[in-house]
Amino acid sequence: MLPELARLDGDSRSTALVRLATTAADPVLRLAVIAWSTGGLAESTVALRLSGADAVRITGLVDGADRIRMGGAAGGPWSDESVRRLVASSGPILDQVVDFAGSVGILVGDLPVALGRLRGAGELDDLGPALGGDEVMALLGLKAGPEVGEALAWLAELRLGEGRMESGDVAERLQGWWSTRASGLPDGGIASGRLPRVAYGRGVASRRTSEARQVREGLLPARRPADVDYRLARQTTLNGWQRGDVGREILCDAQPMLRRNAVECGTPTSETCPVCEDHEIAHVTYVFGPRLPAHGRCISTPGELAKLDARRADMTAYVVGVCAACGWNHLVRLTSLGYR
Repeated sequence: MLPELARLDGDSRSTALVRLATTAADPVLRLAVIAWSTGGLAESTVALRLSGADAVRITGLVDGADRIRMGGAAGGPWSDESVRRLVASSGPILDQVVDFAGSVGILVGDLPVALGRLRGAGELDDLGPALGGDEVMALLGLKAGPEVGEALAWLAELRLGEGRMESGDVAERLQGWWSTRASGLPDGGIASGRLPRVAYGRGVASRRTSEARQVREGLLPARRPADVDYRLARQTTLNGWQRGDVGREILCDAQPMLRRNAVECGTPTSETCPVCEDHEIAHVTYVFGPRLPAHGRCISTPGELAKLDARRADMTAYVVGVCAACGWNHLVRLTSLGYR
Protein backbone atom coordinates (compact mmCIF):
# COMPACT_ATOMS: atom_id res chain seq x y z
CA MET A 1 0.00 0.00 0.00
CA LEU A 2 1.31 3.46 -0.87
CA PRO A 3 2.43 5.35 2.25
CA GLU A 4 0.07 8.27 1.59
CA LEU A 5 -2.87 5.84 1.62
CA ALA A 6 -1.60 3.92 4.62
CA ARG A 7 -1.45 7.08 6.73
CA LEU A 8 -5.13 7.93 6.26
CA ASP A 9 -7.54 7.31 9.13
CA GLY A 10 -9.84 4.32 8.85
CA ASP A 11 -12.87 6.11 7.38
CA SER A 12 -10.85 8.12 4.87
CA ARG A 13 -8.96 5.03 3.77
CA SER A 14 -12.19 3.09 3.32
CA THR A 15 -13.64 5.88 1.19
CA ALA A 16 -10.50 5.94 -0.95
CA LEU A 17 -10.56 2.16 -1.39
CA VAL A 18 -14.22 2.25 -2.44
CA ARG A 19 -13.35 4.86 -5.07
CA LEU A 20 -10.48 2.71 -6.29
CA ALA A 21 -12.72 -0.33 -6.55
CA THR A 22 -15.04 1.52 -8.94
CA THR A 23 -12.23 3.07 -10.99
CA ALA A 24 -11.22 1.67 -14.37
CA ALA A 25 -8.13 -0.57 -14.44
CA ASP A 26 -5.88 2.30 -15.48
CA PRO A 27 -2.83 2.63 -13.16
CA VAL A 28 -2.48 6.36 -13.78
CA LEU A 29 -6.18 6.98 -13.19
CA ARG A 30 -6.03 5.00 -9.96
CA LEU A 31 -2.98 6.93 -8.79
CA ALA A 32 -4.94 10.13 -9.49
CA VAL A 33 -7.76 8.84 -7.27
CA ILE A 34 -5.24 8.18 -4.50
CA ALA A 35 -3.69 11.62 -5.00
CA TRP A 36 -7.12 13.20 -4.68
CA SER A 37 -8.02 11.15 -1.60
CA THR A 38 -4.74 11.75 0.23
CA GLY A 39 -3.91 15.32 -0.79
CA GLY A 40 -1.08 14.36 -3.12
CA LEU A 41 1.57 11.77 -3.89
CA ALA A 42 4.55 13.79 -2.71
CA GLU A 43 6.42 10.74 -1.41
CA SER A 44 5.45 8.16 -4.01
CA THR A 45 5.83 10.31 -7.13
CA VAL A 46 9.60 10.08 -6.97
CA ALA A 47 9.71 6.48 -5.72
CA LEU A 48 7.47 5.26 -8.55
CA ARG A 49 9.60 7.11 -11.12
CA LEU A 50 6.57 8.03 -13.15
CA SER A 51 7.11 9.18 -16.70
CA GLY A 52 6.68 12.86 -17.42
CA ALA A 53 3.44 12.20 -19.32
CA ASP A 54 1.97 10.17 -16.43
CA ALA A 55 2.95 12.75 -13.80
CA VAL A 56 1.42 15.54 -15.89
CA ARG A 57 -1.77 13.55 -16.42
CA ILE A 58 -2.18 12.84 -12.70
CA THR A 59 -1.61 16.47 -11.84
CA GLY A 60 -3.99 17.56 -14.58
CA LEU A 61 -6.78 15.28 -13.38
CA VAL A 62 -6.44 16.31 -9.74
CA ASP A 63 -6.08 20.02 -10.48
CA GLY A 64 -8.95 19.90 -12.94
CA ALA A 65 -11.22 18.18 -10.44
CA ASP A 66 -10.32 20.81 -7.86
CA ARG A 67 -11.22 23.58 -10.33
CA ILE A 68 -14.58 21.90 -10.93
CA ARG A 69 -15.12 21.66 -7.17
CA MET A 70 -14.45 25.37 -6.75
CA GLY A 71 -15.91 26.64 -10.03
CA GLY A 72 -19.30 24.96 -9.96
CA ALA A 73 -20.58 26.56 -6.77
CA ALA A 74 -21.45 23.21 -5.15
CA GLY A 75 -23.21 21.80 -8.18
CA GLY A 76 -24.79 25.10 -9.20
CA PRO A 77 -24.82 26.78 -12.62
CA TRP A 78 -21.58 27.40 -14.48
CA SER A 79 -20.82 30.78 -16.01
CA ASP A 80 -19.46 30.87 -19.55
CA GLU A 81 -16.21 32.36 -18.27
CA SER A 82 -15.74 29.59 -15.70
CA VAL A 83 -16.28 26.97 -18.41
CA ARG A 84 -13.75 28.64 -20.72
CA ARG A 85 -11.15 28.77 -17.98
CA LEU A 86 -11.70 25.13 -17.11
CA VAL A 87 -11.36 24.10 -20.76
CA ALA A 88 -8.20 26.17 -21.20
CA SER A 89 -6.56 24.79 -18.07
CA SER A 90 -7.55 21.16 -18.74
CA GLY A 91 -6.55 21.08 -22.39
CA PRO A 92 -6.92 17.75 -24.22
CA ILE A 93 -7.85 15.81 -21.05
CA LEU A 94 -10.98 17.89 -20.37
CA ASP A 95 -13.45 15.03 -20.78
CA GLN A 96 -11.26 12.82 -18.59
CA VAL A 97 -11.21 15.57 -15.95
CA VAL A 98 -15.01 15.81 -15.92
CA ASP A 99 -15.36 12.03 -15.63
CA PHE A 100 -12.70 11.92 -12.91
CA ALA A 101 -14.43 14.67 -10.92
CA GLY A 102 -17.64 12.64 -10.92
CA SER A 103 -15.79 9.49 -9.87
CA VAL A 104 -14.39 11.18 -6.75
CA GLY A 105 -17.79 12.52 -5.71
CA ILE A 106 -17.66 16.10 -6.98
CA LEU A 107 -20.96 17.64 -8.06
CA VAL A 108 -20.52 18.90 -11.61
CA GLY A 109 -23.87 20.68 -11.81
CA ASP A 110 -24.81 21.80 -15.30
CA LEU A 111 -21.20 21.66 -16.52
CA PRO A 112 -21.86 18.97 -19.19
CA VAL A 113 -24.78 21.02 -20.53
CA ALA A 114 -22.73 24.23 -20.53
CA LEU A 115 -19.86 22.46 -22.30
CA GLY A 116 -22.18 21.13 -24.99
CA ARG A 117 -23.77 24.54 -25.54
CA LEU A 118 -20.47 26.41 -25.81
CA ARG A 119 -18.90 23.74 -27.98
CA GLY A 120 -21.86 23.87 -30.33
CA ALA A 121 -21.47 27.63 -30.62
CA GLY A 122 -17.76 27.33 -31.37
CA GLU A 123 -17.00 29.32 -28.23
CA LEU A 124 -14.41 26.79 -27.05
CA ASP A 125 -12.46 26.68 -30.31
CA ASP A 126 -8.95 28.13 -29.98
CA LEU A 127 -8.98 29.75 -26.54
CA GLY A 128 -5.62 31.41 -27.13
CA PRO A 129 -5.03 35.08 -28.01
CA ALA A 130 -7.15 36.28 -30.94
CA LEU A 131 -4.11 37.97 -32.50
CA GLY A 132 -0.67 36.55 -33.17
CA GLY A 133 2.67 38.03 -32.20
CA ASP A 134 3.29 39.57 -35.64
CA GLU A 135 -0.15 41.20 -35.60
CA VAL A 136 0.46 42.58 -32.11
CA MET A 137 3.83 44.04 -33.15
CA ALA A 138 2.33 45.65 -36.25
CA LEU A 139 -0.67 47.03 -34.36
CA LEU A 140 1.29 48.48 -31.43
CA GLY A 141 4.47 49.34 -33.30
CA LEU A 142 6.60 46.99 -31.20
CA LYS A 143 9.71 44.98 -31.87
CA ALA A 144 10.07 41.39 -30.69
CA GLY A 145 10.57 41.44 -26.94
CA PRO A 146 8.92 40.97 -23.55
CA GLU A 147 6.26 43.63 -24.26
CA VAL A 148 4.86 41.39 -26.99
CA GLY A 149 4.58 38.55 -24.47
CA GLU A 150 2.77 40.86 -22.08
CA ALA A 151 0.31 41.90 -24.77
CA LEU A 152 -0.31 38.29 -25.77
CA ALA A 153 -0.92 37.34 -22.13
CA TRP A 154 -3.44 40.19 -21.89
CA LEU A 155 -5.17 39.01 -25.06
CA ALA A 156 -5.36 35.46 -23.70
CA GLU A 157 -7.01 36.78 -20.54
CA LEU A 158 -9.43 38.84 -22.63
CA ARG A 159 -10.42 35.74 -24.60
CA LEU A 160 -11.07 33.72 -21.44
CA GLY A 161 -12.84 36.52 -19.63
CA GLU A 162 -15.11 37.81 -22.36
CA GLY A 163 -15.28 35.12 -25.02
CA ARG A 164 -14.96 35.36 -28.80
CA MET A 165 -14.84 38.79 -30.35
CA GLU A 166 -14.45 40.16 -33.84
CA SER A 167 -10.81 40.79 -34.74
CA GLY A 168 -11.50 44.49 -35.18
CA ASP A 169 -12.98 44.73 -31.68
CA VAL A 170 -10.02 42.82 -30.25
CA ALA A 171 -7.58 45.19 -31.97
CA GLU A 172 -9.45 48.20 -30.61
CA ARG A 173 -9.46 46.82 -27.09
CA LEU A 174 -5.77 45.98 -27.28
CA GLN A 175 -4.88 49.48 -28.44
CA GLY A 176 -6.96 50.97 -25.64
CA TRP A 177 -5.26 48.80 -23.04
CA TRP A 178 -1.82 49.56 -24.46
CA SER A 179 -2.36 53.31 -24.40
CA THR A 180 -3.50 53.07 -20.78
CA ARG A 181 -0.55 50.91 -19.89
CA ALA A 182 1.93 53.18 -21.63
CA SER A 183 0.50 56.22 -19.87
CA GLY A 184 1.20 54.66 -16.48
CA LEU A 185 -2.44 54.87 -15.37
CA PRO A 186 -3.53 52.23 -12.84
CA ASP A 187 -6.08 50.58 -15.13
CA GLY A 188 -3.83 47.78 -16.44
CA GLY A 189 -6.43 45.19 -17.22
CA ILE A 190 -9.63 44.18 -18.92
CA ALA A 191 -12.73 46.29 -18.49
CA SER A 192 -13.67 44.54 -15.26
CA GLY A 193 -10.23 45.20 -13.78
CA ARG A 194 -9.58 41.52 -13.04
CA LEU A 195 -6.21 41.40 -14.74
CA PRO A 196 -3.43 43.36 -13.01
CA ARG A 197 -0.58 44.80 -14.97
CA VAL A 198 2.21 42.29 -15.46
CA ALA A 199 5.62 43.60 -14.49
CA TYR A 200 7.88 42.28 -17.22
CA GLY A 201 10.76 44.46 -16.15
CA ARG A 202 12.61 41.70 -14.26
CA GLY A 203 14.52 40.47 -17.30
CA VAL A 204 13.25 36.88 -17.28
CA ALA A 205 11.65 37.28 -20.69
CA SER A 206 14.53 39.19 -22.20
CA ARG A 207 14.73 38.89 -25.97
CA ARG A 208 18.25 37.51 -26.05
CA THR A 209 20.04 35.47 -23.43
CA SER A 210 23.07 37.73 -23.71
CA GLU A 211 21.12 40.75 -22.44
CA ALA A 212 21.72 41.88 -18.88
CA ARG A 213 19.20 40.38 -16.47
CA GLN A 214 18.53 40.15 -12.79
CA VAL A 215 19.38 36.61 -11.67
CA ARG A 216 17.19 35.52 -8.81
CA GLU A 217 18.83 33.14 -6.40
CA GLY A 218 17.30 30.56 -4.11
CA LEU A 219 14.03 29.91 -5.96
CA LEU A 220 15.03 26.47 -7.26
CA PRO A 221 15.48 23.38 -5.05
CA ALA A 222 18.94 21.89 -4.81
CA ARG A 223 19.51 18.81 -6.95
CA ARG A 224 19.38 15.51 -5.09
CA PRO A 225 20.31 11.94 -6.06
CA ALA A 226 16.68 10.81 -6.26
CA ASP A 227 15.61 13.59 -8.64
CA VAL A 228 13.49 12.60 -11.64
CA ASP A 229 14.76 14.32 -14.79
CA TYR A 230 12.52 14.97 -17.80
CA ARG A 231 15.03 15.92 -20.47
CA LEU A 232 14.20 12.86 -22.57
CA ALA A 233 10.46 13.54 -22.38
CA ARG A 234 11.12 17.17 -23.36
CA GLN A 235 13.21 16.15 -26.36
CA THR A 236 10.62 13.59 -27.44
CA THR A 237 7.95 16.30 -27.46
CA LEU A 238 10.16 18.68 -29.43
CA ASN A 239 11.01 15.94 -31.92
CA GLY A 240 7.30 15.34 -32.44
CA TRP A 241 6.76 19.03 -33.10
CA GLN A 242 9.62 19.18 -35.57
CA ARG A 243 8.15 16.20 -37.44
CA GLY A 244 4.76 17.87 -37.52
CA ASP A 245 3.11 15.33 -35.19
CA VAL A 246 2.51 17.92 -32.44
CA GLY A 247 1.03 21.36 -33.07
CA ARG A 248 2.55 24.52 -31.67
CA GLU A 249 -0.69 25.24 -29.82
CA ILE A 250 0.00 22.12 -27.75
CA LEU A 251 3.59 23.13 -27.01
CA CYS A 252 2.89 26.78 -26.25
CA ASP A 253 -0.10 26.38 -23.93
CA ALA A 254 1.17 28.15 -20.80
CA GLN A 255 -1.68 29.96 -19.11
CA PRO A 256 -1.35 33.69 -18.28
CA MET A 257 -0.68 32.94 -14.61
CA LEU A 258 2.19 30.61 -15.44
CA ARG A 259 3.70 33.27 -17.73
CA ARG A 260 3.38 35.85 -14.99
CA ASN A 261 5.00 33.51 -12.49
CA ALA A 262 7.88 33.01 -14.93
CA VAL A 263 8.42 36.76 -14.86
CA GLU A 264 7.75 37.42 -11.19
CA CYS A 265 9.07 34.21 -9.60
CA GLY A 266 11.24 32.61 -12.27
CA THR A 267 14.96 32.04 -12.35
CA PRO A 268 16.50 33.02 -15.73
CA THR A 269 18.53 30.42 -17.59
CA SER A 270 21.04 30.63 -20.40
CA GLU A 271 18.68 28.62 -22.62
CA THR A 272 16.89 30.18 -25.57
CA CYS A 273 13.33 28.98 -26.15
CA PRO A 274 13.48 26.05 -28.64
CA VAL A 275 10.12 27.06 -30.17
CA CYS A 276 10.19 30.82 -30.78
CA GLU A 277 14.03 30.86 -30.66
CA ASP A 278 13.91 34.47 -29.57
CA HIS A 279 13.41 34.57 -25.80
CA GLU A 280 14.94 33.16 -22.67
CA ILE A 281 13.57 30.23 -20.68
CA ALA A 282 12.87 30.79 -16.98
CA HIS A 283 12.54 28.02 -14.39
CA VAL A 284 9.60 28.21 -11.97
CA THR A 285 9.18 26.03 -8.87
CA TYR A 286 5.86 24.64 -7.63
CA VAL A 287 5.68 22.60 -4.42
CA PHE A 288 2.98 19.99 -3.69
CA GLY A 289 2.40 18.29 -0.38
CA PRO A 290 0.43 18.24 2.88
CA ARG A 291 -1.24 21.50 3.92
CA LEU A 292 -0.50 23.09 0.56
CA PRO A 293 -3.07 24.13 -2.07
CA ALA A 294 -4.20 21.38 -4.45
CA HIS A 295 -2.69 23.39 -7.32
CA GLY A 296 0.63 23.67 -5.50
CA ARG A 297 2.52 26.67 -4.17
CA CYS A 298 4.61 28.76 -6.51
CA ILE A 299 7.89 29.63 -4.79
CA SER A 300 8.41 33.38 -4.83
CA THR A 301 11.06 33.88 -2.12
CA PRO A 302 14.15 31.88 -1.08
CA GLY A 303 12.93 31.85 2.51
CA GLU A 304 9.68 30.19 1.47
CA LEU A 305 11.49 27.30 -0.20
CA ALA A 306 13.82 26.86 2.79
CA LYS A 307 10.91 26.75 5.25
CA LEU A 308 9.07 24.13 3.21
CA ASP A 309 12.21 22.00 2.94
CA ALA A 310 12.59 22.15 6.73
CA ARG A 311 9.08 20.80 7.37
CA ARG A 312 8.62 17.35 8.80
CA ALA A 313 6.58 16.25 5.81
CA ASP A 314 7.04 14.68 2.41
CA MET A 315 6.69 17.15 -0.44
CA THR A 316 7.65 17.30 -4.08
CA ALA A 317 9.01 20.31 -5.96
CA TYR A 318 8.18 20.54 -9.66
CA VAL A 319 10.59 22.70 -11.65
CA VAL A 320 8.93 23.95 -14.84
CA GLY A 321 10.66 25.65 -17.77
CA VAL A 322 8.63 28.50 -19.30
CA CYS A 323 9.01 30.94 -22.16
CA ALA A 324 6.96 33.95 -21.03
CA ALA A 325 6.76 35.22 -24.60
CA CYS A 326 5.43 32.30 -26.67
CA GLY A 327 4.09 30.09 -23.86
CA TRP A 328 6.36 27.05 -24.38
CA ASN A 329 6.54 25.12 -21.09
CA HIS A 330 7.81 21.75 -19.96
CA LEU A 331 8.53 19.82 -16.78
CA VAL A 332 12.25 19.95 -16.02
CA ARG A 333 12.61 17.78 -12.91
CA LEU A 334 11.00 16.57 -9.68
CA THR A 335 12.82 16.95 -6.36
CA SER A 336 11.82 15.69 -2.92
CA LEU A 337 11.51 18.25 -0.11
CA GLY A 338 10.96 17.95 3.62
CA TYR A 339 12.12 15.24 6.00
CA ARG A 340 10.66 12.66 8.36
